[in-house]
Amino acid sequence: MDNIPTQIIYKYDNEHIQAIHSVGYYRHEYAAVNGNVRTDDLPLVVNCTGRVDLPYDFTTHERYGRHDYYLMYLTSGNLEALVDGKEYLLVPGDVVIFPPEREYRYNRQGNADIQYLWAHFTGNDAESMLRRFGFGAHGVFKIGIDENISMLFMLMMEDFVMQDKYYAESASNRLTSIFIAMRRKLDRIAELGSGSMGRIFESIKYIHTNFQKPISNEKLASIEHLSVSQYIELFKKSTGATPRSYIIELRIRNACDLLCRSDLTVSQIAQTVGYDDAHYFSRLFKLHRGISPENYRRSAVESNL
Repeated sequence: MDNIPTQIIYKYDNEHIQAIHSVGYYRHEYAAVNGNVRTDDLPLVVNCTGRVDLPYDFTTHERYGRHDYYLMYLTSGNLEALVDGKEYLLVPGDVVIFPPEREYRYNRQGNADIQYLWAHFTGNDAESMLRRFGFGAHGVFKIGIDENISMLFMLMMEDFVMQDKYYAESASNRLTSIFIAMRRKLDRIAELGSGSMGRIFESIKYIHTNFQKPISNEKLASIEHLSVSQYIELFKKSTGATPRSYIIELRIRNACDLLCRSDLTVSQIAQTVGYDDAHYFSRLFKLHRGISPENYRRSAVESNL
C-alpha cells in the first residue's frame, strides 16, 4: 500500500498553469520521496519547505496522510480543508498543522488566488515542541496576516537555497522561531481581544495591495479612523512590527521572489517593489538578508542546478 501514490492535485484551468509562482525546496536525500520521511534520529528536521501560488481551482488529497507533520500558513484566498477528520473553512491568516499518518484534503473556495507558505517536518522532539508551545499535535489557529512570520518562512527557504553545511540546523532553528512567533502572536491576540487584528484589517489589506507605492502612516491611520499615534501603537501590538518595518519586509520578500523567478534586472526589481534608487534598494536588501541581491539570485540559481 505504501507504494501507491496518494497525493492528487486536480488542475481544472490549464490555460493558467504557466502563471504559477510556486516553489519548493527539499533536503537532497529526501527529494525522491517529496520529503515524505519520518525520522527519530534527530530532535527536529525540516524535510522540505516552500510557497504555493495557485490561480485556478485545485484539490490536494492525501488519503493516507504523510509520515511527517505539515505546517501551512494561508496568506491569500480561502480553502476548504479536512484536518484530522474535521472540516474547516480557512481564511487568510489561518495556520494549519496536519498530523502525520492522517488523511487530509484541501481545495480552493471562491475565485481569489491561493497563496500559502508551507513546511514538512519531523524528529523525535517534533510532537513535544508543538505541545510546549500550546499547539497540540494538530489544529487550525487564527494567527492573522503577520509579515514577521512570513519573513521567517522566507528565511527558512533561503537556508535551503544556500545549501551550505549549516543549512539543515539553521532551517530547524527557523522553524522553532516560527512556532515561537505564532505563539507570541496568539498570546497578543488573547491579551488585546479577538477584534484587535480586525481593527486594522482594512489598512493591512491596503498595504498588501499598494506596497509598491509610497504609504504614509497618516494614510493608514485614516483608513482605520484613528490618530497616527493610536494606529502605530495598535499596529505594533497586533503585528509585532511598526508599519514602516512591515512594509519594508513585504517589499524585500517580494523582491526575493522576483530574483528567483524572473529575469528582471536588480534596478527593475527595485522599481517594481517600490524603490526608485537601485543602490538604496541593494543596501537595504543586504541589511535585511545579509547578502546582495546579485548574490542572492546567484545562490538561488546554483541551488536549482
